[in-house]
Amino acid sequence: HELVLSYLQEVNKPLTVFHLRWSEPALLTTQVLLTTPAFWYLKYEWSRKMVEELFLKAQVEMDTSVIKSFDDAYGGGYSGRRWRNTAMRGKLDNLWEKLHGQKPSSNDADADNDKNHKIDLKRFIAALKANKVGISDELAQSIFESIDVSHSGFITKAEMEKLLQTLDATDFDSITDLANKPELLKLCLTRKVLECLISNEGLQFVDMNGFIAHLESNIEFMADPEVLAFLGKLSDRDVPWQERVQALTELNSGMESGKYDSMFKDDAQITQLLCGLAVQLLDENDAVRSKAIEIAANVLDECFSKASNVNVAYE
Repeated sequence: HELVLSYLQEVNKPLTVFHLRWSEPALLTTQVLLTTPAFWYLKYEWSRKMVEELFLKAQVEMDTSVIKSFDDAYGGGYSGRRWRNTAMRGKLDNLWEKLHGQKPSSNDADADNDKNHKIDLKRFIAALKANKVGISDELAQSIFESIDVSHSGFITKAEMEKLLQTLDATDFDSITDLANKPELLKLCLTRKVLECLISNEGLQFVDMNGFIAHLESNIEFMADPEVLAFLGKLSDRDVPWQERVQALTELNSGMESGKYDSMFKDDAQITQLLCGLAVQLLDENDAVRSKAIEIAANVLDECFSKASNVNVAYE
């Protein structure tokens, strides 16, 4: 409620858009935001950027049906940042049940684990395999040791909760380089495995090198936040022309220097870059159009020479 009110004050918008879904003294909730029809935001002169920032700052996750309703109402997509409900701590009980939910064995050590609500490495690995998280023993042991901060050889529920708090406090979206950062790599590894364990999606990596290769190709961990910010400005006509000129300039400079070479590994970013450039080439502002014309040939050359999938650039 307070987050919504704060944003409304920031953009100088009244509460009118919510009038058929909410009335005082009730609180403005996630349900109010999600059930307010997209065309009402449009009717009350909310830009798409304003709507998206409202959901982001209110920490409300938009599912595919909500996103589609806004795409239909506003006549296009949105490439900016969205809130993702990645909180792990609230999933502690579910996670613990999956790890500790194996039937007790007649083995004395296993029976003691059950009694004291502790998990040893053997049971931890067995629980991962039972839930189709088929990672190597090396990876499993690495995760186990990161949870077992007391080095007792057992994981307690309290230790698991502390780990989940650490994961929630880590800004994974800003990670751009894992070289020579073993502790950060271990956190990335741990979060990925635990997420797959909770979601029943399963996971299969052969060894640590396989996991690192996965991270290097996974935009969730490796996206350059500067690149995403500049690409977002090219896709949004509500962004002031000066900022779009800056985005064009910085992207071109970063591509030439090699600073933004990671962008060429992701088909979606290449598409967003070239579509954004095309939009700016047709912009009504002379300065924007001139800058786009100035860098167009170089941008295309960079894409053709560096893109992992050059067919995306040709398309």
